[in-house]
Amino acid sequence: PMVERRLQMWNPIMDNPSVTERLVQSTLAVATRKGNHNDTPECIATKSSMFVSYLLPQVKRSFESSRWDPMKNVEKAMKVYEIILKAAPATEKKVAKNLDSE
Repeated sequence: PMVERRLQMWNPIMDNPSVTERLVQSTLAVATRKGNHNDTPECIATKSSMFVSYLLPQVKRSFESSRWDPMKNVEKAMKVYEIILKAAPATEKKVAKNLDSE
């Protein structure tokens, strides 16, 4: 519920890119707040789940919105894409690394 409330008002394409970046980072940081280390399998799985279940659907809705004009808001859309792309490897590479080591 806490993550859903934070993301409910978030519009990645219309918001300032720095707001989007902070929100993505803080959402993924929730997984480490209970004293977990970033590299534990539980933390990585939680981050991956939050990324796929909360962040990506919100970004998708924003890109599909009729309020977004792809001809006018190209720069903001590219920045959102870069932010999401930067956050994805932080979770997915660690998942793959841990699966390989098991």
